[in-house]
Amino acid sequence: MAGRTSRPAAGGGDERKSAFQRGREAAARGDSFRSGSGSRSGSSAGSSASSGARGRGRTPEPIPTRPALAPALVAAIALFAGVALIGNTWFVVILYVVAIFAAIMAVYAVQAGKPFWLALFVPVIALWNPIFPLPYADWFAQSEGLPWIVAQPVAAVLLVVAGIFIRGERIPERD
Repeated sequence: MAGRTSRPAAGGGDERKSAFQRGREAAARGDSFRSGSGSRSGSSAGSSASSGARGRGRTPEPIPTRPALAPALVAAIALFAGVALIGNTWFVVILYVVAIFAAIMAVYAVQAGKPFWLALFVPVIALWNPIFPLPYADWFAQSEGLPWIVAQPVAAVLLVVAGIFIRGERIPERD
């Protein structure tokens, strides 16, 4: 389009500028970047200008997450399903699932700066350990599985509670 020029219009030039261009110029001046808002006084003008600069070079604010909740729910489902498999040869699958997901939750707890949750995860990992079972397994089997029937739902509830309370932060990717 050879006939078009970038001369400002007669009314000051703001009519031809996009909202993005007006926002960039307002942010450079320290004004509010919203069109039509005019100049603000006090601390709100500084906060709006700083929030407008968030996407241009500043690190975005972290988003709170619950990274241990998904492994907690998987372990809880396995624990509730495991009640039906007590005494069966497939119960070893439940042991693996619970021990692995409890270990994953322990890592998330340490990463989130909440190592006190290890007081829950270490006993769960030890009790549901299928590789090096403790001597309790024979006693549990001889008592008709009653300790497992009680321990499975209790552990499921505790793991889900831990998954809810372990919070991490994720920094969103910049555009």
